[in-house]
Amino acid sequence: MNKAVEAVRNELSRIRTGKATTALLDMVKVDYYGTPTPIQQVGNISVHDAHLLTIYALGQKCHRDD
Repeated sequence: MNKAVEAVRNELSRIRTGKATTALLDMVKVDYYGTPTPIQQVGNISVHDAHLLTIYALGQKCHRDD
């Protein structure tokens, strides 16, 4: 039961109404050389104001030109 309560707390801690936070992207994974990789490992994430998250890719191979 304690694990279930902790999991719900973890999920709810990411929800912030009206405020951007990097925690919103904790579960986001991107394809990096064919491997699902957390977005924090392939780029820098910053919060500029309450409504704007910016992600800077660390390498040219991080984004695809289709």
